[in-house]
Amino acid sequence: MKVSVPFEPLWKESLFAVKNSIRYEIFENFRCFLYQNLPQNSERTRYKNGNAILYRFFPGRTLDQLSPKIWRAYGDEILLQEIMRFEFLNREKLPSLFVQKELYSLPAGTQIPKKIFEQYLVDQYGEAKPKIVSRLVQILHALEYLTYKDRADFVPPSNPNRTAFLVLLHYLFSQTPQTISLNDIVSDPFWKYLRIMNVQAIRQILREATAGAIISKYVVADQLEQITTKYPFCEFIERKIIL
Repeated sequence: MKVSVPFEPLWKESLFAVKNSIRYEIFENFRCFLYQNLPQNSERTRYKNGNAILYRFFPGRTLDQLSPKIWRAYGDEILLQEIMRFEFLNREKLPSLFVQKELYSLPAGTQIPKKIFEQYLVDQYGEAKPKIVSRLVQILHALEYLTYKDRADFVPPSNPNRTAFLVLLHYLFSQTPQTISLNDIVSDPFWKYLRIMNVQAIRQILREATAGAIISKYVVADQLEQITTKYPFCEFIERKIIL
């Protein structure tokens, strides 16, 4: 299977774009602003980079997107970056699968040799071109899934953001209040993007959210394990609920 080189991460530029997007009501006005105000000197490069950012964070060419909603509601950059990692990986298959299959459950300090990136690409696509390996590593560093130390790549310390988990849980499963099985939650990779290491950690977040009256019910009985949400997604973020 042929694989193209992913576009560069443009993480700082993407943060700039999302934060400034809430100033606009018309998408075309925001797009013009973005093309004109990215830091690259070349107009052609600004246009190309702007389109990559729009593809990742403004699909459908609309301002009604998740990351701007979170920035407008919470004004919390740590939370915003967690949500943006989710959106980035939702649009970029190559790093997404690497995080899901190789990284999410590894403890902090684990060294990731170059051969792991190469083997991943061979397994997924049948080849490991050096430029694609390099771009994959670049993206993982920009999104802080890896850190570089002593000429090697390592898994950095991680403190999973419980509020980000609940925001995405409601975004994906509770546009209106719902009863949701744990299996359905676990089957979606969003929690792996947040560097939550296992299902037990998910259960703990759900217990804490239930104890804090953020979720209506968490039921475990025989083979049944499910939650019932209390808020629709829009109300959840309007209330600026945190855990």
